[in-house]
Amino acid sequence: MLTDDTLRKVRETARIDEVASDYLTLHRSGKDFVALCPFHDERHPSFRVSPARNIGKCFSCGEAADPIRLVCHMEGCGFEEAVRLLARKYNIEVEETAAAGRERRRDEREALLLANASFAGGLLPGDLAGTARTEADRQGLEETYRSFGVGLCPPDVPQAFRPFLGRLVFPIHTTGGQVAGFAGRSLTPSEKGRKYVNSPDSPAYHKGHILYGLHKAVKAVRSEGRILLCEGYKDVLAFHACGIRYAVGLCGTALTEEHIRAIRRLAGQVTLSLDPDPAGRQNTVRCAHMLLSEGCAVSLLPLPDGMDPDEVYRRKGSDELARLAREGTLDYLSYRIRQAASRPHTDTAAINGALGEIGLLSSPLAVYRRIGELSGATGIPIEVLRQEISVATGPKNVPVPVPKKEAAGLTPALPRERTLLRFCLTHHDRMFYDPDGNGISLPAWVSGELADNELPLEDPEHARLLHLLAEGKHPDGIADERLSALVLSLRASAPQDTGPVPDERLPGETRFQVLLYGESFARRKLARALESVRTAATPEERLRLQATLENHFALSDRIARELQSQSILPEGI
Repeated sequence: MLTDDTLRKVRETARIDEVASDYLTLHRSGKDFVALCPFHDERHPSFRVSPARNIGKCFSCGEAADPIRLVCHMEGCGFEEAVRLLARKYNIEVEETAAAGRERRRDEREALLLANASFAGGLLPGDLAGTARTEADRQGLEETYRSFGVGLCPPDVPQAFRPFLGRLVFPIHTTGGQVAGFAGRSLTPSEKGRKYVNSPDSPAYHKGHILYGLHKAVKAVRSEGRILLCEGYKDVLAFHACGIRYAVGLCGTALTEEHIRAIRRLAGQVTLSLDPDPAGRQNTVRCAHMLLSEGCAVSLLPLPDGMDPDEVYRRKGSDELARLAREGTLDYLSYRIRQAASRPHTDTAAINGALGEIGLLSSPLAVYRRIGELSGATGIPIEVLRQEISVATGPKNVPVPVPKKEAAGLTPALPRERTLLRFCLTHHDRMFYDPDGNGISLPAWVSGELADNELPLEDPEHARLLHLLAEGKHPDGIADERLSALVLSLRASAPQDTGPVPDERLPGETRFQVLLYGESFARRKLARALESVRTAATPEERLRLQATLENHFALSDRIARELQSQSILPEGI
């Protein structure tokens, strides 16, 4: 396990805006930032990142995240692994308890990541890049291969990595930079057998979730506002070698919804540069349709003579590939509209095909503009095309509202109970002192008051958190994932303008917070006690329950006087 000191340093150092910018495109909004929510699929930013509070919160789905939880979600990892990633990001030394090594070995994902890192670190150098048009291009490609950790599989590898023997190995990283898996390309493609072998899906690697090279491309994608999607690993490396560093690739699989979510969080424009063969052209259309339906602007990068990006780099040079990437892109829908317009007017299938693709757009204004473009290209009146598209596409499906989810690890609780806990979190380091100079922390005082008045916290997670705070545990030093999520949720739901309570007001304010919670609790307590009296089976039991009821009445009366309430009696009493 990680030490409390390591956890505290990471929580104090990691900034939510810096961490979020590794995964999301942030837009300034006053003192805060906004971005597309990482917890649900959306088209309009509702995830607000607050550097002042070091928290991000979505005001659509209700999810909240501090730097650690955000890394957990984006990397698909556990709490400790996220802390380690942040420690590496901020150059914080990780300290562990004596049993950490044994515990980590029991974690399958952690074990896989450690094995992957070891294998990647042992890849051999060699002639990685092969030939290129000029020596400068070859050296540039060689440097890019090494930067991405590409190497030759050594002969003495563990059994799990023996499928990569005799191959050029491409490590595949998560966005946070961990080695999740590998792809191995045969050094002799003419031989029988598979050209590529890939790591199987595992707790550490899901090829349908990871885009190759994204860990290197994130900064460039944000600065360019676009992403270039390739099909092969070598294509990605060729683009990066010529300075097009917003290129990423598919890891031997089709484009998935998870890929699109990762893309849309960073950029709204996607350029497709997939293989030019028939299968690649079909895949281009499929990818374009998926991206258009999710609100992305899609363009194409056609390359000369049916070559892929790696071939262009090697045959025509890095400068030519960079020029094509900068100047040779075509708007996808405009290209498809020109294709339809070039067909005979009797070819209604081509027109309907273009209308169907236009119908994928979610914006009515964008649909109107594209229909106008199609009308201008074909000469068909825009009114006719508008009628045709309404028939072809039909009414848009009305989205079903998704109920808001509670943050992970939380259970439903009384609002006043949560308010009391937020107060304890805000002032967990405040101390009360008696005349003899003995001190007690505010959470310990609250815990004692609740116990003395028989006002226990009903939610078990809330009770556990208060117990830890009462024992002097710093809220940022709590490693339990459920309680850490609870702390995060309570902080995120606090009013934005809440400032610290002055010292001189704190004791009275604390008593007020305790009794404010007690008012609601005592009301339910009275109702249950009254019902027990009414349903008592014997006179003796009734007398005993009446004594309990009188005690509840006394507590309720005291709380009412302290809060200056009219009455806190439940209805029917």
